[in-house]
Amino acid sequence: MGKVGKQYASYTGVMARTIIPIHICNWPAVDDHLKEKIWTKITSVFELLPESKQPTLQSASTKWRQFKSTLTREYVLPHRNDLEALKEPLEMYDFIELSDWQSFVISRLSENWQVACEDKNGKILDEEVAELVGTIEKLLKEKEEGLIIVSGYNDVLAMALGTPEHGGSVRDVGGFVKPNAFFNVPRKKRECV
Repeated sequence: MGKVGKQYASYTGVMARTIIPIHICNWPAVDDHLKEKIWTKITSVFELLPESKQPTLQSASTKWRQFKSTLTREYVLPHRNDLEALKEPLEMYDFIELSDWQSFVISRLSENWQVACEDKNGKILDEEVAELVGTIEKLLKEKEEGLIIVSGYNDVLAMALGTPEHGGSVRDVGGFVKPNAFFNVPRKKRECV
């Protein structure tokens, strides 16, 4: 990739993160007029063939997701216990609207097991997922009210899915994380007779 290629890649990333609001959960939920705006801005600076539109927007999508991941990993999660530090976007990202930033932070810190995103109209995209989200929310409410006990292998996700945790790993944490390490379940001590 030459100098112009690097400039093109960098400019694509800048356009993606400055045009697409970060509170939108995924690329398919982005309005087409915003995607078109990115393409128009890029083609006003770089001479591209019409066939380059799809790969250019795919690159913008990747760069936008990477930006959101970086914000989450480097700024939101490290300050999850210091909400004062998360009240406003960082000065270097002054293009992020305050309401957009607050929605993004809330979504990243949500304890509601967000397993689905909504479309442009606020409707969950997949009916099975929508049903699962409803079940999880119901179980979380029951947990708060003390109607159910949740611990270790018997967590809200396992209850909602109706399947127990696999004995060798912990679902949605990683293949090499063992239950004892994740749940910190102490072993029973032998009783002296």
